[in-house]
Amino acid sequence: MQSFHIIILTACWTMVAVQSFSQSHRVIGHARKRQSNPTTKLSGSNDRNIQLIYGMGGKNLSQRWIELVSDGHVTATTVLSDDECDDKGLHVRYGVRLEEGQSQQKPSQQPRLLEFLETLSHQEEEGHDNSLFLSINGTLTEMQQLASNEQNGNASSQNKNGLAIQCIDEGPYAAQLQLVRTLRPPRSKDMSSNTNEKASCQPPPYDSSNDSFLVGPLRLFGHGEFHGDGQPRERAAQLLVPRDGNIVNDESSSTDDHAFASWDVFHNISPVDPRGHYLILPALSNKSEWRDQSLNTNDCYDVTYLASTIEPPGTMALSFNSVGAGASQNHIHCHAWVCPPPPLLCREDTTEHSYAVTKALSTTTHHLARGVTVSLLEYPCTCIKLSAPVLQTDRVNPVLKEMGDALSKIVQIAQKMQAPHNVAWTTRPLKKDNTQNSQSKNIVTIDTYVFFRKAETTDKIESVFRLGASEMLGVFHSSSQEQLESLSSNMDNILSDVSWEPRKSVWKDVCEALDIQSNNESGR
Repeated sequence: MQSFHIIILTACWTMVAVQSFSQSHRVIGHARKRQSNPTTKLSGSNDRNIQLIYGMGGKNLSQRWIELVSDGHVTATTVLSDDECDDKGLHVRYGVRLEEGQSQQKPSQQPRLLEFLETLSHQEEEGHDNSLFLSINGTLTEMQQLASNEQNGNASSQNKNGLAIQCIDEGPYAAQLQLVRTLRPPRSKDMSSNTNEKASCQPPPYDSSNDSFLVGPLRLFGHGEFHGDGQPRERAAQLLVPRDGNIVNDESSSTDDHAFASWDVFHNISPVDPRGHYLILPALSNKSEWRDQSLNTNDCYDVTYLASTIEPPGTMALSFNSVGAGASQNHIHCHAWVCPPPPLLCREDTTEHSYAVTKALSTTTHHLARGVTVSLLEYPCTCIKLSAPVLQTDRVNPVLKEMGDALSKIVQIAQKMQAPHNVAWTTRPLKKDNTQNSQSKNIVTIDTYVFFRKAETTDKIESVFRLGASEMLGVFHSSSQEQLESLSSNMDNILSDVSWEPRKSVWKDVCEALDIQSNNESGR
C-alpha cells in the first residue's frame, strides 16, 4: 500500500529538518512550486524522537558532524544556469547549517540542523535570472509551513520550527524528494552513461591529476602546486583497522603500515541526510592508495571490520558504489550515513524502520567454516547476502576475516563479469553479555549485501534516474516532484530493470568460489 507523508524529525539534542525543493543544477528544468496533494499525510514530531548518537572505530561521528556544521564546513557553491558551461548564472551556496530555535517562549529548545540554499550576493540587482532560486525557496517555505502547522496543531500557526521532508512509503520501499543533493559537484565525465544499456564496472584509467579528491577547490587532501590553492576539506576523523593480531587502542598509530590500516573520514558536502553523511577512504597521506574506484581484498576486510565497530549497532550504514552503479568519482571511497534514513522514520511501526532488502527471504544458503552464512536473496535485484554474529573487538577477528575474504571473492566475481555492483554493510544488535561492561563484549550481527547489476540507470521512468547503494537497499532519492510521483508503484520494477540475470549463474559462481575458500580454511 502506497502513501505520501510529510514528516518531521526530532532528536534529544537536535531537531533535524530535511527540506526539499524543485530545482536544476546548471541545466534548468521547469521548476515549479509544489501543489498540495490531497493524499499527502502530515506526521507530527511528538512521536519522532530519535537518539542521534552514532560513531565508528571509537570515534563519536555524531558530535563531529555537529562541529563541522557549526563551523560552516558542510557547504558548497554552484551556479544555477541554463548552460552547464556558463559561469555567469546565479551563484548560490547550499549545505547544512546549525540554527538555534527561534521561539522565545521555549528558551530550552535545542538547535536544529537545516538544509539551506542562499545567493552569494545581491545578484538579482545585476540582471541575473533568479526565478529558479525563488521557486526553490518557495517550495521550501510551503513544505516547512505545512509541517509547522501540523506540529503546532494550528493551521494558522506562524511557527517556523516545523520543517519537513516529502516521501512515499510503499510496501517495503520508500522514496524521498531530496533536491538539495542534486546541486552536488558534477560527476566525472568518464564515469557513467545516461542510457539503460548494459554497463561495466571497469573504472577508467586512474589519473591523479584529474582526481577531484586530490586536485581542485573541493579536494580532500593537499595544498599548493599539484593540489591547487586554498585549503583542502577538513578531515573529520581517522580510523584504524588492526592487522596481524594487533590491537587498536589509545596508543595505536597509523605510522606502522604493517600493524594497522588507516582510513580517513571526511564529511560529504552534499549529504543524503543532514544528520550526517561521510566519505571513508584509505588514508590519503599514503600515495599507494591513490587508486581507482574498485574494491580490493584489503578494502573488503577493512570496511567489514569498520562496520563491526559501529556504535550503537544499527545507527549507521556503509556502502560502496562501483563504476556503473552510482559512483561519481574515480577514487576509491565508501559512504557512511545515519540509520534509519529519514523516509523510513515516517512509519508508525518502529519495527518497520529497516531497509527493504533486510526483509528479503533467502532462496538458498551456503555455510562457511567459521560462522558466516552466504545467501541468494529473493529480491528484485540479484543480491548475495553475507551474515554473521561477531564480537565487537579491537583486534583481528576470525569471523570478520572469513566474511572479508568471502566478500572479496564475491566482488572479484562481479569484477570478472564486469558487472556494476553495490556493496552495503549494516549491523544489528544480537545480545549483550551482562557479565561484562566492556564495549568489546557486545555481540552484533553484520549483514553485508552485494548487488549485481547490468545497468546504472533505468528507463522505467521518463527522466534519467541513476541508482546507487541506497536505492538498491530500498530507499530512493528523487530529483523532482514529477520523478517522485513516477516512483510510486514502480520501485520494485526499477530494481528488476537494472538486475543482472540470470541470478542462478551468479550463485553458482559464488558457491564455487566459496567452496574453494572453505576447503582452504579447513586445511589450515
